[in-house]
Amino acid sequence: MAYSLARLTSQAEADALLRLAKEDKDTLTFRIIGYERQMKNALDRTADIEADLARNQADIAAADAAIAVLPDGNAKEEQRSKKRRLEGERAIINERKFDFGIVALIDKELELARAQKELAEVNDFIAQVET
Repeated sequence: MAYSLARLTSQAEADALLRLAKEDKDTLTFRIIGYERQMKNALDRTADIEADLARNQADIAAADAAIAVLPDGNAKEEQRSKKRRLEGERAIINERKFDFGIVALIDKELELARAQKELAEVNDFIAQVET
């Protein structure tokens, strides 16, 4: 973008703009580092959540298999109770998947892309003021 830099009347004005822009650059650089770390954490959590979900689904399948072959009685009721508990855990894991897994990762990717574009614009602004 072309800025109205020709309207500056003193070096002090240019220096003030540079100081503000460099502060913005430092802030954006720090924010980008934070987003990159958050993305790594979200990626790690996504793998953990997927493993938890697979384990939970296997446990539910095992409970279903046990329920199918057990005769009516305490053992069958225990398996039904276990299955209900596992289904509750599955709901919690799915919430974690949404809140902390791939959705969080993609959200951080968007934030990172925005910050990188903003940093590029600030760098362009600095270059224009310095020339």
